[in-house]
Amino acid sequence: MVYYRNGEYTNALTWADNTISQHAPDPTLAPAAHAFRAMALYRIGQVQEAKLELDWAKEVVDPIFKKGVSKVTNNEGRWFEWHIDRIYINEAEKMMGESAGASAR
Repeated sequence: MVYYRNGEYTNALTWADNTISQHAPDPTLAPAAHAFRAMALYRIGQVQEAKLELDWAKEVVDPIFKKGVSKVTNNEGRWFEWHIDRIYINEAEKMMGESAGASAR
């Protein structure tokens, strides 16, 4: 996130890739990494790839909110981290000109 916020999009992609490849036990980390990949890719002009990354993040996060984020169990991640993921997804959607609930599919 720090690299992305500082406009260092290539470094942001590297760190996001590292997070994704490590298969972290916290299920909320990969969607956040994909959301940041989406934003970084969009910033460097790779729009189609950015939309695919955003779609991936949404496919993971949307079912949690449909289920009810207050109903997640400990092995599904903490409720507030799912909300953080949703904030990153909303930011990416806004950047890409999508409405907050719409999908790029």
